[in-house]
Amino acid sequence: MKRIIVGCAYSGSFDVDKKKYLLSKPSEILGCEVIGLNGIDSHDDYLNLLEEVSRNYDHLVIAGGDGAFSDAINKVDLEKVVLSHLPLGSGNITSYEFNSNHRLFNLFGNMFFKKRYLEHLSKGIVGLDAKLVDLINYNERKCLMLSVGLDALSMKIRDGYKQKGNRGLIGYAKASLSALIEFEKTNAVIEFDSRRVDVENFLSLGVSKLKHYGYGLNVLSKALPDDSNLHCVNFSGFNFSLLAPLFLAAVYKNFLGDYRLAKKIKIDVERKMSIQLDGDYVHCADNFEFDVIEKAMRVI
Repeated sequence: MKRIIVGCAYSGSFDVDKKKYLLSKPSEILGCEVIGLNGIDSHDDYLNLLEEVSRNYDHLVIAGGDGAFSDAINKVDLEKVVLSHLPLGSGNITSYEFNSNHRLFNLFGNMFFKKRYLEHLSKGIVGLDAKLVDLINYNERKCLMLSVGLDALSMKIRDGYKQKGNRGLIGYAKASLSALIEFEKTNAVIEFDSRRVDVENFLSLGVSKLKHYGYGLNVLSKALPDDSNLHCVNFSGFNFSLLAPLFLAAVYKNFLGDYRLAKKIKIDVERKMSIQLDGDYVHCADNFEFDVIEKAMRVI
């Protein structure tokens, strides 16, 4: 298998020099070079790089955040390319599912621990076989997790904090608090396959193939990446009631909310709501449709 590490210069809180240092040992362990840390200054540059290298390599190791990994999911030919993830972002959702769960290294690890963590993950990539996982389809865009409502609004607000230099957990916490204050509830109608659910005081709908959301929050503890189902949890009530499932997800696992399985989901809301995919805010709309793409991606 012809392998290459694709870095994302602009993702996460580490500068380019620190990323080069952190990826030096993984490059040696995986026996391949690192590209993408020099001369890639924009999102379009990164997408063009993904398209180019996917024509010449069949195993791309994405060294970046969840957004960088999600870009790879949507840009490369998944029938021909195997993907792996070395987490260098903030939330690092996929690392909790596909790699060993070292939450402290993701949240608080300094350069020394982060370097050891990436070395550990790289050794695991060498020794594992690719496995097939499902993906979620939304408007022809593929993802591993998404949310509509209050959580997605926090991602929209977080983008503003990131532009001001407030990245990582602090920026996410500030954005979440702002979203809790600003969010205006509405009513929603959700269809899980053919089952209709009317929701008053709708707060948030999470749809995922992964147990964890950003920063290791175990929101959908029963989710499996390869069971051909969408795992969904719906929250309603008053804004700050969402703190209870967030607390449970942070310290153990969430068991609150209306948990369901479905192949297809449709949601209509009375007022436009935000949606985020794989941790990135997309847009606002008043209706959304999702379906599962079975066995769509190979990961190591």
